[in-house]
Parts: sequence; C-alpha cells; structure tokens
Amino acid sequence: MKWISYICQGFRAISLTCIVLACPPYASVQGQEDCAARQKEIALKEESLKKEAARLEALKTDIDDKVAKYQSILKQIDDALLKLQQPDDERFKRVVKDYEAMPAEEAGARISALDEDTAVNLLLKMAPRKAGAAMAQIEPRKVASLTEKMSSIKKSFPLK
Repeated sequence: MKWISYICQGFRAISLTCIVLACPPYASVQGQEDCAARQKEIALKEESLKKEAARLEALKTDIDDKVAKYQSILKQIDDALLKLQQPDDERFKRVVKDYEAMPAEEAGARISALDEDTAVNLLLKMAPRKAGAAMAQIEPRKVASLTEKMSSIKKSFPLK
C-alpha cells in the first residue's frame, strides 16, 4: 500500500528533523545525553510504526484474499442459478406455445383457473394477439387484476 510507505517516509523525515533540531552540534554533555535519549525514543517509535505498517499490510492482504474468495463464491452461485433457471425457462416456453396453439375460449378458461402469478407470466410470454384473444374469454374482474399485475411486474432477484 502506497499510503503506508508515505506515512513511514513522513515519520522518518519528522524524526530526522527532530534529531537535527534537538541536538545542535554545540550542545553541552547533558544536552548530548538528552539528544541520545531522544534519538533512542524516536528510533523506538519508528520501529513501532514499521510494525504497525506491516500489520496493516497483512490485514489488507487478508481482506483482499477474502474478497476474492467471496466474489468467486458469488459467481458460482450466479452460474448455478442460471443453470437452474434455464430448464424452467425452456419448459415454460413450451407451455406458452401449447396455450398459444389452443383455441381462445379454451386458453381463456384454463388461464382463469391458474394462480395469478403464473397467469401473468404466461400472458406476458404469449404473442399479444393470442394473449388478448384469451383474455377476452376471462371474467372482466380477473382480467383487470391480471392486467394490473402485468403492468407492475418487477424482478424478484437481480441477475447480471
């Protein structure tokens, strides 16, 4: 991570500045001892910062690995859902063709007997003329309900 190295470089620059300002060459013996103590303290802080930077880098690597793992799992789930959904779509297309082949009166009677969600999906997949002819054979209140649901269809699960 670049920002960790920038932080470490910044602390090194600060520590060197502190050493230069804190320990002038004309300092007394006591001042030189204080300077050595400060240098030691700064070196300890710098070492602590290096350890913290290494710890943060390890955490970042761990998080990146987990994100990659979970993205892989999510992709596998998406692929499995698509595989599961595909046969259902093929069977449903077959059912739609069967209803389209029926006379309008018979298709209307059978569609009115279906639950509303199935009927809506079926009517949406049918050719508009054939769906309209079948809907003309269904009770008006049921057609109104189906039409309302057909106009407000939403995906229940987002797929890519």
